[in-house]
Amino acid sequence: MKNPKGCWRQCAAAALALFCAVGLNVNVFGVYLPYLTKLYDLSHTQTSAFSTLRSLFCCAAILIGRWYYRKLDIRLGFSLAVLIGAASSFLYAFSGQYPVMCAAACLSGIAFGLGGMYPASILIHRWFLPAMHEGLALGICSAATGVAGTVSAPIVTAIAENSSVQTAFVAQTVLMLAAAAVCFLLFRNRPDGTVREEKKPEQRISRAYRIDWMFVAVIAIGAFGVLGFQYVSMIYTFEGFSAVQVSVLVSVMGLALTVGKFIAGALYDRLGAVKTNRIIFVEVAVGLLLFCLGKSGGYVTAVAAVLLYGMGNCMGTVGLSVYAGDLAAPEDYNPTVQLYQFAYPLGALIFGTTPGLIADGTGSYRGFYAMLAVMCVFSFAVIQLRYRKKAKTTE
Repeated sequence: MKNPKGCWRQCAAAALALFCAVGLNVNVFGVYLPYLTKLYDLSHTQTSAFSTLRSLFCCAAILIGRWYYRKLDIRLGFSLAVLIGAASSFLYAFSGQYPVMCAAACLSGIAFGLGGMYPASILIHRWFLPAMHEGLALGICSAATGVAGTVSAPIVTAIAENSSVQTAFVAQTVLMLAAAAVCFLLFRNRPDGTVREEKKPEQRISRAYRIDWMFVAVIAIGAFGVLGFQYVSMIYTFEGFSAVQVSVLVSVMGLALTVGKFIAGALYDRLGAVKTNRIIFVEVAVGLLLFCLGKSGGYVTAVAAVLLYGMGNCMGTVGLSVYAGDLAAPEDYNPTVQLYQFAYPLGALIFGTTPGLIADGTGSYRGFYAMLAVMCVFSFAVIQLRYRKKAKTTE
């Protein structure tokens, strides 16, 4: 059997949408934080509120995600999510006031929730067979978020340094508007010859809906996957590195994310989740521990930290879709993906103010990254045990 014709075009369109809705909208936002903090004289707790609000509205958006995509389907719904992200950038550009920036963070969360890996996973699942590069396609899509960090971080820094942070937001808004139009032209909801899935009235309540340790593990992944990435620019700026040095670190981390997601997608296809998890979780845990050294470890150590963390930080994108496919019954794939995608930003919501509080209280972000390292080890243990339990039940 072969994948439907045009499957890679859909993969490219999903990658472009994720480049904007997640990459520019969330990952690159960390580059803006030091400038916004200085420009508007914000405390660390105030800047943490952006992440908290974004995560709150992201969780709310994911909760209505199945209804939203049943009404609009992928083509219109995914494209509209990118437009909402553009509206968020526009508000950041012309706000000038903290409450308006909080409103922009709310819109950013909606775009993240409706335009993240949930619709991308469903689209790829429709167009790719599980044994025919589905994991690789997911890796390519999610790698686009890393490309955004690699390409956009130095550009945003250059514009902010030579012009203003508002100009950088305007340029980002224009790019996202153009991307939304391209995505709408490229997207196709389903391969030719397939029909829209209808929910069966007799569909059972799946184990996917039960709140268990796997759900808690994904919450932890959301904390160290989202917040760990976002506050890299803050920890190294706070430690005394220059703006150029920090932008290089963010760019290197974005490149590592891109390469790591490509590799992880291929590894999930070839080695399976159990062996691949051993690689990526170790990379992330070591990277988080190196962050704890701050400037005392030197710039080379900082580069090593972002490389390791970036290469492994794919369990919240590629990983969650793979876990849903492996651990849930085939008919429960969509609700399981939704549940995991809800738990992921929930972790960033629950711990969203933690980095600012720790920085204000201790004078450093090092304690926060030490906490994330512990959470990484916890998630790894829970997920591996879940796979071992399933293997025993299928023997």
